[in-house]
Amino acid sequence: MLRVLPWLILPVAAEEACRARVAHCIVGHVRTFWQEAVYQSIADVLVPRASPPHCADFFYVLSLSSNSDTSKGGLYEYNDTLLWSTAWKILPPTKYLFDPPGPNPKHSSYHQPDCLFQCVHMFDKVRLCMDLVRKHESESGKTYQWILRSRPDLLWQDETVLPPLHELADTHIYMPITREHMKDTVCKDPVQIVPRNLADVFFDNIMDKCLLRRDMEGGDRKSVV
Repeated sequence: MLRVLPWLILPVAAEEACRARVAHCIVGHVRTFWQEAVYQSIADVLVPRASPPHCADFFYVLSLSSNSDTSKGGLYEYNDTLLWSTAWKILPPTKYLFDPPGPNPKHSSYHQPDCLFQCVHMFDKVRLCMDLVRKHESESGKTYQWILRSRPDLLWQDETVLPPLHELADTHIYMPITREHMKDTVCKDPVQIVPRNLADVFFDNIMDKCLLRRDMEGGDRKSVV
């Protein structure tokens, strides 16, 4: 004998509204990004603490080979197939760029003898990532409130202190202090949290200059702006 049961209708939970849309610019050498511990820490710690995950998009400018890396990066040769089968399964790209050409030094600071030229490539990748963000904004009509620039090889710990970005003042740019450098007065470069309204000036103009060793050493630090 068949018994007809009434349909059980469950309410569908609505997604939390986006109080801030975040463009994650993940730039640099792939290195350990494909390792589960690394990309899972980005997905589990960095992304949800900055905003609800559905309010985040991911933009990548990555170097796949150690041929253009510093010696500390080790030896490696990767491809996009590896990324799609690992990190990009949970951090899918909105737009991406692989192996960009080296920067074209155009600011006078590049010609200073104490120019830390290895940093030039890094910040040039950030500017290329901003180009991807702007292109997507133009194509989609979407506007981001924050640009969160980070590296693909950072392992984010559970004790990381990062407030939701919508709680931060959009008149400031934020950089990290690590446990190892609590007494260090030099800002660390792997992460910048930048309001969208300041991002064009910060990345295209301020970060267009070479970081000089004289700005990093000595008691009287000067601005590179």
